[in-house]
Amino acid sequence: MHNLIDPAILFFLFGIAAGLIRSNLEIPPAISKFLSLYLLMALGLKGGFALAESGFSLDVLKGLGAAVLLAIAVPLIGYQYLRRVTSPAKRRRAGRHLWFR
Repeated sequence: MHNLIDPAILFFLFGIAAGLIRSNLEIPPAISKFLSLYLLMALGLKGGFALAESGFSLDVLKGLGAAVLLAIAVPLIGYQYLRRVTSPAKRRRAGRHLWFR
């Protein structure tokens, strides 16, 4: 029951509930930014406390190394894949959309 109070689990459950009832939920940008920062801090603190409890072992260092490797590899692979899949014209249109709002 204690795990259900965790902010990450609550955000996940409320998101599923909003989707199931087909809610037209709109969160103002300021509140959305606050909630995302709160969620990131809650996850970071929870992970930090767990790491402080367990200490640095070889398994922990392997996990951290794998996480860093994936954090670098996934965007690079995704970029190369999307670059091959999309045409130059689509890339120009997408870039124009970002710069001329």
